[in-house]
Amino acid sequence: MSFHSEVLRLCLSLESLTLPCFGPNGLDAFLENSDGHDLCTSSGIRALSFVSPTHPSGLLVTRAVKNLHEITGDNSKKAILILTTALKEALLNCKKKHPI
Repeated sequence: MSFHSEVLRLCLSLESLTLPCFGPNGLDAFLENSDGHDLCTSSGIRALSFVSPTHPSGLLVTRAVKNLHEITGDNSKKAILILTTALKEALLNCKKKHPI
């Protein structure tokens, strides 16, 4: 599996955590981490803080989203959705051998 595919897989996982919480009609997400702790939240940043990726690309993505949240005070869910969509499109164009 290529590095880009791994990053996309990670972003898809993060997207699946935050997507139910997205928008004005967003719902709470029920999460359980590897330690067995539970969390019910509609906050994207709390969901990201609750999971702890071990892969370096996962750490990079979560750190970047957390830094964005510190600067703007919002947009963590939107950042994940945009990043995931951009990676999907980039990989699709690479498979078609089109420039990005």
